[in-house]
Amino acid sequence: MLTTRLQVVKALGADATFSYKLPLDEQLSEIGRITGGKFSRVFDGSAFAAETGMEALAKHGDSDAKVKYFATTNDWFVNPQSYLNFGI
Repeated sequence: MLTTRLQVVKALGADATFSYKLPLDEQLSEIGRITGGKFSRVFDGSAFAAETGMEALAKHGDSDAKVKYFATTNDWFVNPQSYLNFGI
């Protein structure tokens, strides 16, 4: 029986996880460690991780990627200009 969220996501195929409860800098460090900077796309399915996703792309995303993509389910994040502040 799966009793924790971590067990559930691992059972569904997650290779790695990190805690959203960590300070942003620690989350970003974990993302960098887990991915080795080999990503150019982020999807925020929670609608609460826009800052984390954009910062992750800017700081730890694939520096050789011609284009980086960020998507969110957050329909109240209405200022697309703010994405430019993250360099993505």
